[in-house]
Amino acid sequence: MLTFRALTGVFQDLAIDLHGDSFKWRWETFSIGPKQSADVLSKHLMLPLLSTAYLAFISPDAISEISGSDLEKVGFNGPTLS
Repeated sequence: MLTFRALTGVFQDLAIDLHGDSFKWRWETFSIGPKQSADVLSKHLMLPLLSTAYLAFISPDAISEISGSDLEKVGFNGPTLS
């Protein structure tokens, strides 16, 4: 059985609870205002999305097959195309 609840509280503007037989998930939201929210979206959504898309197009290998250290080299030193 799956249970969904939307709650308000002292420490968050809105909390969403989703419960199942084998899991519990809670998402707490906070109102941070339009100026700060654009920075948060850019940093945590847009930049990773654009970076992943960029690497997918310049790399001859699948991103899942590239080691973490090689990904950092591409990110900091720019692409090295062969």
